[in-house]
Amino acid sequence: MNEPRRSASGSYLRQSQGSGERVLWRPGLVVGDYRLLEQLGAGSMGVVFLAESVTTGGRYAIKTLPESSDAELVARLQREGEAIARVDAHPNVVRVRSLGTAHGRLYMVMDLVPGGDLSTRVKTSGPLPPLEAAELVRDLARGLAFMHEKGVVHRDLKPANVLFDEEGTPRLADFGLARVAGASQLTKTNELLGTPAYMSPEQALAQRELVGPATDVYALGGVFHYALTGEAPFPGSVMVEVLQRVVNEAARAPGTKRPGIPPELDAICLRALEKEPERRPDAASLADALDAFLDGRRATRTPVPWALVVGAAALVALVSVGLTIFAMRPGEPPAPGAEPAPAPPPAKAPPAPGPHGPRRVEWQLAAKDEFRSRLDLDWTLGAMVGSTSLTLSWRVESIDAGSATLGARIDALAAHFSMDPDRVPNDPRFDRKLIAPIDYDSARSGGNTPYDAAVEKSFRVVLFPATGRVDEVTGIDQIALAIKDRVANQAELLRYQVFGIRDNKETQGLLEAILHVAPEGGATAGSRWKLVRPAADDDRRSALSLMVPLNFESREAGDVVRVEWSGSAGTREGVHRQLEGRLELGRARPLRAHVVEALSGPRGEAGVIYDWTDLPP
Repeated sequence: MNEPRRSASGSYLRQSQGSGERVLWRPGLVVGDYRLLEQLGAGSMGVVFLAESVTTGGRYAIKTLPESSDAELVARLQREGEAIARVDAHPNVVRVRSLGTAHGRLYMVMDLVPGGDLSTRVKTSGPLPPLEAAELVRDLARGLAFMHEKGVVHRDLKPANVLFDEEGTPRLADFGLARVAGASQLTKTNELLGTPAYMSPEQALAQRELVGPATDVYALGGVFHYALTGEAPFPGSVMVEVLQRVVNEAARAPGTKRPGIPPELDAICLRALEKEPERRPDAASLADALDAFLDGRRATRTPVPWALVVGAAALVALVSVGLTIFAMRPGEPPAPGAEPAPAPPPAKAPPAPGPHGPRRVEWQLAAKDEFRSRLDLDWTLGAMVGSTSLTLSWRVESIDAGSATLGARIDALAAHFSMDPDRVPNDPRFDRKLIAPIDYDSARSGGNTPYDAAVEKSFRVVLFPATGRVDEVTGIDQIALAIKDRVANQAELLRYQVFGIRDNKETQGLLEAILHVAPEGGATAGSRWKLVRPAADDDRRSALSLMVPLNFESREAGDVVRVEWSGSAGTREGVHRQLEGRLELGRARPLRAHVVEALSGPRGEAGVIYDWTDLPP
């Protein structure tokens, strides 16, 4: 048997066979210990044959180069073998058995992966079910994380390079464009590398210095999008147009193309498809997020209690003001170094079920129902401190196909916003002396403020009573514009920022953080559980790795279900996020909710407190 051996460094030692006159590679030819059986595929980067070991009878795939290949292609195949040799111990990476030369050609022997590729599977059978797609990408992310730890960047991840073995396990394949840490550079400056539909913006712009592990994460986000919808994030047949869209357009959530995709998966996919590499999660964090999502879904396949999870939409939206350092007021959300929130106490034995079994935890709305509530938001962000208080009158306008449309009228609005220039960090881009202090409180204004434009205005909310998930908010954009139009001096517009109702998406994220409290499929009260949910879909600035696994405890007390939760998570860059809260749910709707969120990192700290209070009619 003429099988090369693996060197101490993990690479493969090449052996040679034959030389001299030209030999045609075709079925029947013996290459080392392998007999070629049939050609499986061919392309500009190589030809792949099905082969059988003469010694053992085992079947493998052999990749070789086309005839008359130039030195660059030879170097690429050698690099591919070197790359896979570093990472093929992982179950989600195709394994290389040997690398050698025979009959004048370089060849590579790999495990046979007979289950086809993802591209063909989706074209033949359609998009994958969301949970199956999540499991697939979770496994691929684990493989990518292992690669990146070993210093290998794939650079050409796409559906056609995701293969399935006989057990259905996905394998990363085709490392022809891989970059190996410590190896010489094969590509030229400004050379485009990859497949346009799955290229990251840095690849499309030929920014070689930015290509790294985050580039693979972007491509995996594209693969996720394809698995969920059957389309790349930016489909097209004209390369220049596709690349322009990759660079300039924001990716659309898969759920906008295929209804029924859980919003959690939309958010995970979009975070992987962030334009800036530093805003994407690393592969390990991506896998962890999908694992947490899948764990939650597996737990909800049988009746379980409420899954109250809170996103960071309102907190991170504040960053858009433009400052880049955070600070919290004393006594508000916990500062870095504080003891983490204690885990929920062990759940008490649930009360004996009534005649109809455990109570389902859901809104019980009927058309024309009316109720009132107050929503309070207190926040700190660097030199800025603010609060918003809204008194709302709600009316259920319609219930259709499991969703409810509610009209909400603003009965009262109070807001406070202040900024102390002395607390603005030193930054060479601006002079703190040019920043005027702001301290505006509508309660001290004596009436006739721009906020009056919002009073008695209405907006609509579409939500799902079985979960509390907020599907859509409309009308807030017009209310925010009415407030803006009342500001005589546009230079003072910042003074009248009303955080929480600046646009439809921001309000949707805020309501999601408080009201989206149950998993799809419904839930019952009386137990404890864990769950993670991403931040709101429009929150494009939040790092995926800031998603927090939350520990929950619920209990039923008369007509009220009480839920308490807490959790925290951190990143390798020193960013830490902590959540804790409680909610009381009546028979028809939430009665009270109190949520505290803290975010800290190398550049400072921030905090948000949400309060929801049901009011008498």
